[in-house]
This record gives sequence, structure tokens and C-alpha cells, in this order.
Amino acid sequence: MTRRARASLPCVLLSMMLLAPGCTRSRSAASAGDDAQLDAQFDAAAEPAAADEQLAAGAPSPDRQPVAVGSSGFLAHRPPRRLLPEDAMIGPLADELAATAGERIALHAAERLLAAVRSGGDLTGAPLSAKARAHVAESIGYHLRRGVTLSSFRLGRVERTGDTAFLRARLSGPLGSIPAELYLILDADRWFVDDVQAEWAALQRSQPAPEAIPLPRPHGWTWF
Repeated sequence: MTRRARASLPCVLLSMMLLAPGCTRSRSAASAGDDAQLDAQFDAAAEPAAADEQLAAGAPSPDRQPVAVGSSGFLAHRPPRRLLPEDAMIGPLADELAATAGERIALHAAERLLAAVRSGGDLTGAPLSAKARAHVAESIGYHLRRGVTLSSFRLGRVERTGDTAFLRARLSGPLGSIPAELYLILDADRWFVDDVQAEWAALQRSQPAPEAIPLPRPHGWTWF
């Protein structure tokens, strides 16, 4: 080793001693940064799993909190719909509030005719068409003279097609009830009953009581 090399050796050693702590600190900082990044990635991966465990346990998700809705707000989300009872024999009953003006007039015409039959059979002012007045009035009058009695009735929904309308009715007497079909026509802006299809004589026959219907229940069978 030459004299110049021996003279520069202490300087080299001193420089290495001064640089060593800096390199150690940089390596430590880099290692700490890598560890922090790995921890962040682990936490991010663990969050969905923890959320799934909370949902499986029934706990509400923090970003899906239930919204309190008042009764009026809840009802505002329901579509408006009138719920009316139905008759087992004739189906949906007439709804005068939801019916159109023409359907209401047709409904009232059918009601006037049946009310005249219930009151004794004087069909002089009943809304019958000119074509139907003869045979419909004669048919109803024939059965009334033979003792048929109409004690009550209920009308079904009006089904209108242009200038004609159709509805079902349930006619009740002391011994039972029968279905009837009424056909109406529109003439000069007025509705008239054009035909009535009913087995009037069945109102004089004693009808058997309806059979009980068995329905399954959680703790046995119940009968209706």
C-alpha cells in the first residue's frame, strides 16, 4: 500500500462511519412505510368481512341505517285503491263512487226495476225498453202471481260496452237466493233494462244449507 493510500484510509473510514446511521435510518423509514402500507391493505380487506359478519348477525349496516317513516308518509307510498266486498254468487259488488256517470245511471235503472219487483210487481214506471216491456214485464208478473217474493237484492259491478251495459244481481227471497243477469241499453241519453235472465221459480224452492268448508289450521282443522 502506498503512502498516499494509507493517508486517505482514515478519511474513507470516517466517511463510512458518518454515512452508516443515515442508511440505517432510511432503511428503517422504508421498512416502516412498507409495514404501514401492508397494515392499511389488511384493514381494508378485513372491513368487508367484518361488515358481512355484522349483517349475518342481524346488526344494521352503518351506511344503511333504517329511515323512520311516519304513518302518513307510509300510506302516501301505497297506491290508492278502494277495497270492496265481493259476493260469492255474483263477484265484485257495484261501487258508485268509482263508477263513471253513465255506469251510475245504468246502475240506478237496474235498481229501480228490482225495487219495483220487491214492492209488489207494479212495473208501470220501471225503466224497461220499448222492446222488453212486454215480455220482461209479463215474465216477472207471471212468477209474482204464482207466489214468488223478492225480499232483497244486491247489484254487481256494471260492465259497459258502448251503448250497452251488463251487470249481475243476487236476488234473495224467504227460502234462498238466485243469481240474475240484467242487460241494459242506452237510448236518448237514458238507460233502460232490455232483458232480465233469472230462474225466478227457484226462489220458491227451499235451498239446502251451504256445506261447511274444512280449512287447515296450525293446531288442527277448522270448519266454516
